[in-house]
Amino acid sequence: MDKQTLVVSHFTVIEQSTSSSVIERSGFRRSLSAIDVVVYATILVVGFALLSFYIKTPDLTLDATYPELAKSLVKNGSYTFDFRTETMFPPGFPLMVAFIEKLFGTSQAVLFHVIAVCATLGLLVTYELLRRVESRTAAATICLLLATSQSFFSFVTEMPFAEMPYFLFSSAALLLAWKMAHSKGGANQYGRMLVLGFVLAFAVLIRSVGISLVMGLCLWTVTPIFKKRRLVRERLATFIIPVIFGLVAQIGWSTWAKPRQVIEWTLPGWPQSYTSQLLIKNGNDPELGYARLSDIPGRIATNATARAAEVSQLLTRRETGTQFWSSPLIIGVIVLIAIGLLGSLLKEGGEVLDWYFLCHEALFLLWPWETETRFVLPIVPLAWLYLWRGAKVIWKLAKSHTQQAGLGILVFGALLTVQLANVAMHTSEKRYQPILAGCFWALLSLVGSSMLLMRFVRTSAGASKWMDLLKEIPSRHRRLFKAIPVFALLGLVVYGFVLQVDTMRYNENPDLTQGPWYQDIEAAEWIRSHEPVDEVVMARKQDLVFHY
Repeated sequence: MDKQTLVVSHFTVIEQSTSSSVIERSGFRRSLSAIDVVVYATILVVGFALLSFYIKTPDLTLDATYPELAKSLVKNGSYTFDFRTETMFPPGFPLMVAFIEKLFGTSQAVLFHVIAVCATLGLLVTYELLRRVESRTAAATICLLLATSQSFFSFVTEMPFAEMPYFLFSSAALLLAWKMAHSKGGANQYGRMLVLGFVLAFAVLIRSVGISLVMGLCLWTVTPIFKKRRLVRERLATFIIPVIFGLVAQIGWSTWAKPRQVIEWTLPGWPQSYTSQLLIKNGNDPELGYARLSDIPGRIATNATARAAEVSQLLTRRETGTQFWSSPLIIGVIVLIAIGLLGSLLKEGGEVLDWYFLCHEALFLLWPWETETRFVLPIVPLAWLYLWRGAKVIWKLAKSHTQQAGLGILVFGALLTVQLANVAMHTSEKRYQPILAGCFWALLSLVGSSMLLMRFVRTSAGASKWMDLLKEIPSRHRRLFKAIPVFALLGLVVYGFVLQVDTMRYNENPDLTQGPWYQDIEAAEWIRSHEPVDEVVMARKQDLVFHY
């Protein structure tokens, strides 16, 4: 083959690859692939299980705040809880539940069916978003892992919280924004603006952290201001109406809630507004007062460690057991997500979802309360997306700059190995965890050393023979190595399904006496039958005691 033919062939491959990428990322309809069918079918099967196997208890046993707010809207037409106007939780989710209960009646089944439908639709919308911004393979991997997670299943079928409706509306907002950003306008552009505006506004009214959607959209809009002012004007013309909708929803809710707020004690924090709570030192210990600037770095480090642990637990289906930051499931996850997010932002200013993720995580890194799984579930698909992208960046660097990447991996692994050896020496319980983590980083250091010495391997006559032997490995073995990630994914999916079946069995016949708030419920029922209705009760679990 002559040089001219090689050049033509090379550019043909580039053109085909570019065209394929454009088609993959375009919003145009295309025929379903086998991957799409598998993902849709799996999500729908999980959705059917979510609808069928919610916890079968006579009444609420874990939380009653949102159901009580919905009941107040239905019966009294007021937004009150425990004889006072609710001013902290925005009314989006109670309004949704109240509307559906008006149609189908008030029951625990209706409540959990609403949450299950939102979770299922949220997974479908997330898949549509991720396959456009990344690839079908990444989208399928992420959505299948989340759909078959036991933590996800347990939360949806047992906890009557607003996270799943927010998951649906935030994902829908990102998908609509991406489509509008990559379309050429048209007659239905104003209709899309209004729809996106409604979705943004309702996301803000479901959970206050929805303001990060508006913040991310604003930051993404003005990012190219120093290089492409024309692009900024185009984005402003497209997204100014949705942004106004979101801001009006937030300002309207805050304006309505502030004058109705009742301060029951002089301590700062809960149940005052979320903005007020951000200013305190520790939400669980409000008597410590307001935070200082010197408290912020420690808070960020603690929250980053805890959120990375939740992300890892959802991925591996196992509790991390500890949260020492040098674990591969902590620092490894943080570094890969940071690399993936940074790479996304540096690529032509990023997309709307990149800025949303940055704003969302910035708010939660400053959050003064302990991290819970429910705070991670709505954002975990994007966290896994940047984890995926970060791994791709490291892999490309290892291939293109082998020695430099090897040096970085060697230094990084060696430092963490030493740190974990120190942790193991000062840990009395579960010492095997830092030891295993140290072995991982030591092994990674050896990999870095091998990469660093790759030039010697290539020039050494003896080593070149080994390289030739490696090249002679039959193609079927190479295909087997490529299939390992597929088998790993299938293993995690099947294992997740098995764990979900355990949750289904428990939900069908739950043991109420083993619930964390059984004694509080029992006491509340006794008070209801033995004390006057106008008595004042001090309760640890306020919502359930009021409910009963």
